[in-house]
Amino acid sequence: MRNATRRKQDVWFVSRQKDDSGVEPVYVYGKPEMHRMSVSTSSGTPVEMNFGLLPTYDRYMISYDREFNPIEGTYLYVDKTPEIDGCTGELVLNENREPNVKPDYILDRIYDTQKGVLARYGIRKISADD
Repeated sequence: MRNATRRKQDVWFVSRQKDDSGVEPVYVYGKPEMHRMSVSTSSGTPVEMNFGLLPTYDRYMISYDREFNPIEGTYLYVDKTPEIDGCTGELVLNENREPNVKPDYILDRIYDTQKGVLARYGIRKISADD
């Protein structure tokens, strides 16, 4: 199967977890990981739409790295580049404990097979509810 390297772009994956140990809940961001993936310009394929499957995601990504297993709900930097501290490799956060450059997508759906050579991930634009 062909793996078009020239069509790949840098995608940053960042985990976010809620910490309820204090008075107010605080979000803790993990260390960003960069992976090169093929990213679509729009969602859905004609095959899916012919069968009446309406995707809940805005775009999709394709990965040929079978060792990489992201989790649904992971925050992504697709069209943006995160601001990363050069010493620690962590995200640079503002005084509200939010990233200076906010992620633009979230991993919504994982379409994977057990024996296939690629994995497909549905991603959606982050809204005010996220």
